[in-house]
Amino acid sequence: MHKLNICYFDNIMGEFDKFNPRFVMEQKYTKDIVDLLSNNTPFYYTKEKLKNSLNILNENEYAEAIENLKNISAIVENDNKLKLNFTFFTKQDIFKIKKIIRRELNKNKNLLKIKIINLRSKIKTLYPQINDNISLYHILCGKIFDGEFFDYLESNDFLKMSYKKNGNRDYMIIGYHSNYTCNNFNNSLLCSFNNARYKKNSLTSFGTPNERFDFFRYFKLREINNLNGKFIRLHNLLKKYDNETIIKSSIEIIYKILQNQDVEDSVFLKALKLTNYVSSKNKLLVPIFNNYIENIEKFNNYVIDSLGETIKLCLSNIKAEVIKTNILCILHGAPIDEVCNELWHIFFGLLNNYLIKEKIVAKPKKFYKQGKYLKCIYLSD
Repeated sequence: MHKLNICYFDNIMGEFDKFNPRFVMEQKYTKDIVDLLSNNTPFYYTKEKLKNSLNILNENEYAEAIENLKNISAIVENDNKLKLNFTFFTKQDIFKIKKIIRRELNKNKNLLKIKIINLRSKIKTLYPQINDNISLYHILCGKIFDGEFFDYLESNDFLKMSYKKNGNRDYMIIGYHSNYTCNNFNNSLLCSFNNARYKKNSLTSFGTPNERFDFFRYFKLREINNLNGKFIRLHNLLKKYDNETIIKSSIEIIYKILQNQDVEDSVFLKALKLTNYVSSKNKLLVPIFNNYIENIEKFNNYVIDSLGETIKLCLSNIKAEVIKTNILCILHGAPIDEVCNELWHIFFGLLNNYLIKEKIVAKPKKFYKQGKYLKCIYLSD
């Protein structure tokens, strides 16, 4: 049986409770149930057959696990049979999807390359002090493709930005079977945006979807009490403080450094140094994107005018081809706009890899057991 690696498109997770998928997936039997269902066609298992297959003896614990999965809309029951209700990909699915998306990208990559090169002058007017390749990496590959461009795709009925769930939550669950093909493919995609925010400011990293050493990942691991390695060192500094206080205090230090003010030694400064946002000499180690809300809105308009129609056509072709393949999550009836959300991640992740290969955008650094990524700071003056 292949296990599923689970990740999330996270809008509002809310409290760490029975309506939070991160919580539910940590409970007894829930992950086992999901794993087993993902290895078979929809409604293959009756509730009784599933319980017996997993050797579950306690009826109450099994019933609680089923109820928990229903709370997060991860399963559907019909006539005492079960199926999954979220996007997930098997090894065979990845082969099919990769072939479809690469074929479509190859057909259009030269056109996309020319259009993106032409965006250099636009990004230079917004951030003249930052190298064009670095700005394009963070703003185009990260902030636009993994952020603002979703609105455009939603307005063109390709995907949705909001996935309302029980308990007033808003998120999407995505699963990949844990095997070499899926892991190697998913972990190589430059499609993951980690954002630790305070108001309109954020400490950010963008790169492959691995366990990066940054504030966003620290908060997630602290939430489920699963800290390890350097995160334990970071936690020893910050364990007395809530997330908002940590980011607020860190941003205040960033502003002081930018204004050439003296910075007092504190646990927050130590944390910024440990996570490599600030040097041992209190100098910033990452690019700063000031006034980013207004500037990114301007740049997003340039991107839509230049790339919008081409990308929309690519994705329409990909969607039609993927539906025809009847990959397993489509057979399970996963909502198609949720499937398309992940198809967009795969498409722009592969596009980002191509832009790096062509030296159009900056190349991310590779970190031991953390994947590839670059950090930056977004400030709103």
